[in-house]
Amino acid sequence: MIHDYEFENTGATPVVLTSTGDKFVFTPNVPIDIVEWGVVLTTALDATLRTIALDKRVTAGSDAGRVNAVGTTTISGSAAVVAGKQLYARPTSPVQINPGEQAVIEVTDAAVAGAGVFYIKFQRRAAPAQNSRMANATTVN
Repeated sequence: MIHDYEFENTGATPVVLTSTGDKFVFTPNVPIDIVEWGVVLTTALDATLRTIALDKRVTAGSDAGRVNAVGTTTISGSAAVVAGKQLYARPTSPVQINPGEQAVIEVTDAAVAGAGVFYIKFQRRAAPAQNSRMANATTVN
């Protein structure tokens, strides 16, 4: 059985898109498959080029071995976008993130103006299907 979930950075302050760097990090405690990710704008984006990428950290907290999780699938553009709109990407196949790994949304080309709430939509497999992807999880009694 597959369960659908969504995780977002619901904080008091939206994340700005006006500087490069890591903007949103998700560390699951069970194996997940990312099927969509993006940003809901709370402040309009200007018409400058901006690029947002989904990266995968193979070791949580470390950039050693970090890769772009979805190849060439990024959120990129240079058209102005009003607040309240959503920018999103759907990988051609789900991005697998296992316990001990992280999904990181990174702004690689910053906009002049814009902010929003990032989200990740993912599917979680029922317990029997997770076992082969739980290598980094340890039971502590």
